[in-house]
Amino acid sequence: MTKARRFRLVWEASFWLIAVLLALAITLFFVHTPGIDGLHSAMYGDQVYSQAHRPFVLRVLTPLVVKHLVGTVPDSSREQLNKLASDRKKPYRHFLIYLDWDPQLIPEYLVGIGVMWCSLVGFVWALRRLMRTTFVCDEIFFYVFPLVGLALMPSYFAEYYCFLYDFPNLFLFTLGLSFLASRNWIGYLVLYPLSCLNRETTLLLTVAFVLHFGIRRILPKWQFWWMMVYQAVVFMGIRFTLVRVFKDHPGEWLEFHLWRNLSLMQSHTHLFYCLFGVLFILAIAVPYRWRESPFFLRDAFWIGFILFFLDLFFGFLDELRAFYEVYPIAFLLVIFTIGEHLGWVQSRPVSLSEETSGIRFLGSGGSPSGKKLLDHEE
Repeated sequence: MTKARRFRLVWEASFWLIAVLLALAITLFFVHTPGIDGLHSAMYGDQVYSQAHRPFVLRVLTPLVVKHLVGTVPDSSREQLNKLASDRKKPYRHFLIYLDWDPQLIPEYLVGIGVMWCSLVGFVWALRRLMRTTFVCDEIFFYVFPLVGLALMPSYFAEYYCFLYDFPNLFLFTLGLSFLASRNWIGYLVLYPLSCLNRETTLLLTVAFVLHFGIRRILPKWQFWWMMVYQAVVFMGIRFTLVRVFKDHPGEWLEFHLWRNLSLMQSHTHLFYCLFGVLFILAIAVPYRWRESPFFLRDAFWIGFILFFLDLFFGFLDELRAFYEVYPIAFLLVIFTIGEHLGWVQSRPVSLSEETSGIRFLGSGGSPSGKKLLDHEE
């Protein structure tokens, strides 16, 4: 093994060690503040066992994974954990009360936290993969920037409850973006139904697909429309099935919150100062040298405007966790703006043959090293 290879392995091992520990710290932070249980319409146990109200009960992938993993826990271990959690003399009992945890669901909590932790680690991997597909920079930045993206999460998303499916949604959506950017169609087509089962905002991946590959006519018509039909059939089929299965559950299919958001703007102005502060930073940073920024990220960023208006009418505008889907895009665009100004990064050019053919079913993303690339963006 050469010295350069050993050096790279040390860097890689250090990166993943930091990523794993940082993801664990952030997971525990969200478990503690704002918490993962307590909302009456989506109690943690109800999420896991498909008893939550609509629309929460429709997000079935992560609860199914947790439920099946919990099923592998031996009954003796479960009984021991429940017994320890129910012992009022133990000091940690007060901590469980503070977290509002059900003592009979300790295995479900622990497994769910493990899934959330793994999802954050997966997010780091997917974000770095997306970055490699769209950026050209020194290798050190592929180690630093993904960790920064992970570390910033508590600053922006630690409001309201953290639901079981949130971090898996962040991971799956970021991975979907990286598959689109690298034109890894097999990966994308496999991921799409899984992501639809996790959350309905997967439809925004289709929007990004249309904005980049459809409007700009990057793909051949037959391939574009074949993939559009596939995504439409998968999304509508899954939604129709879930609506049929959970039609008797209480709650609304879509909650209208426009008047609540308008009222909150007047009564809780500090929250909206924070929100609009973030939007102001994006409005200043993202358009700067817009034409030099990565082609795909520029197109995909428009889903953020769709999310904003959807959240204004049907969500809590101050609940920033609703913007997980646009977070990796906005983060990389801001990083690119700063890095490009300092001479650290450049937009990865797209090879002429790849852009005109649009056909790529295999590969991990990015352009092969050592080959001259042609930028024909204009």
